[in-house]
Amino acid sequence: MSERIFKQIVIHGSRGTARTLAIIDTGTPHCVITRQLAEEVGAIPLSTTGKLNIAGGSIKTRLHEVEIEIPSGACSTRTKVLVPDDPKARVRVLVGSLYLQKVGATIAYKNGESVFCGPNNPEEDSWMSDFIEDRPKKRRR
Repeated sequence: MSERIFKQIVIHGSRGTARTLAIIDTGTPHCVITRQLAEEVGAIPLSTTGKLNIAGGSIKTRLHEVEIEIPSGACSTRTKVLVPDDPKARVRVLVGSLYLQKVGATIAYKNGESVFCGPNNPEEDSWMSDFIEDRPKKRRR
């Protein structure tokens, strides 16, 4: 079952920092930020593109790298995020389950929906292999 809570997060990029409200969503694997936020903080664009399935269809996205911090839970690590190509795309800022696993987060729903983090897990974001749309296809023999 997917549980969502809302927390203030800080996004750090090459040009600056922004605070925003995000959905901490254990039912979504990936992190998503708006194009406006990506431009404001200077998110580092990566060459990988793909599609993000949302209610009502899908949107074209590009992978970027930022640091996401959840101050209330002492979580902070560099991570990859999906950013819509279309600046008018209506998306919410999401912090997904793979980020939460990476920082060793625990969510205490009975304790006012608090997020607590352990030591950072250096594992790469495993969802990338599902996201990449331009990877070479396996040949049949």
